[in-house]
Amino acid sequence: MSAPHADSPDQARFINLTTYRKDGRAVVTPVWVVAHGGKAYSYTLRNSYKVKRLRNNPQVRMVACDLRGEQESGPHWSGTGRVVSEPELMREVYAAFGTKYGLIYHLMTFMRWLRRGLNDRALLELDCRPK
Repeated sequence: MSAPHADSPDQARFINLTTYRKDGRAVVTPVWVVAHGGKAYSYTLRNSYKVKRLRNNPQVRMVACDLRGEQESGPHWSGTGRVVSEPELMREVYAAFGTKYGLIYHLMTFMRWLRRGLNDRALLELDCRPK
């Protein structure tokens, strides 16, 4: 569980990431998040609707949540997101996930690698400010 009133999204253990459909409707998804270079990052499957929505509309909103997506008290952050394509940045950020989430991240990564490899992931860069 994240600390209440996190000063930035990356201080939270989990965030609710809001992306927007073409018709403007919001879709909220709980995700892991880490900080790197002053921005927050999350990852998902490359062919997920989250990636498709982000490519159509880069606007995002975030708030700290628990593992089940229940919103915690504290600020919301708004900004933009993009799908990262730079290999060096991807290596650095995935290493940051390993540092923050430890054994569970490494176990999940290993299980994904066994099932389908690691090329099915998309790294999301989230540049947000308090709202």
